[in-house]
Amino acid sequence: MTREVHHALNLTTGPSGDSAQALLAEVDDPAHGDTALLAAANQARTLDGDDPEATRDVVELLLKRYTEATSNPARGLLVGAMGNTGAPRVLPALQHALQTGDVAIARYAAFALRHIPGGEADGLLELLLRQHASEAVRIQAMRAIEVRGPALWAERVEAWLPGFAAMPHLQAAAREVLDRWVGPPPSLAMAEQR
Repeated sequence: MTREVHHALNLTTGPSGDSAQALLAEVDDPAHGDTALLAAANQARTLDGDDPEATRDVVELLLKRYTEATSNPARGLLVGAMGNTGAPRVLPALQHALQTGDVAIARYAAFALRHIPGGEADGLLELLLRQHASEAVRIQAMRAIEVRGPALWAERVEAWLPGFAAMPHLQAAAREVLDRWVGPPPSLAMAEQR
């Protein structure tokens, strides 16, 4: 398959177990394997309700490869793909990625939480946003909660804005997320009117 076919399968709204398996068969292709891996992971998220076995196959492959990965580029790709699955089963691997001490891998893992459902993922995102030492990791966590939506997060982010002052890029990212969700925060709108 070509990269274009992988991309098209990545974006399909009606994947099947067969299309996920076809993508999995391509993950070792040196030219297009990365794209096939990411596309299979996206399909797994869509397929979960219709074909849980296909989703399980993708998740199992990703977890196995993450455990066996020997390079940070490979780990980063796998962490991103695990997040694309939206499978709660990958949460321990994402937690491990956040604790490796490698900021690049932690950034991938923070953003990968965007599709993982549940309170445990929400709690981990809150912890990252409020306490992680790396501003870059916090920004990726902010981008993840943007995907999760404003219902749980808008008021929290507004309340945290002043505390983000020591990390201006994070503060700017938070304002951008709030603006996209609900318009400028009231405190910013009032300051701009003065």
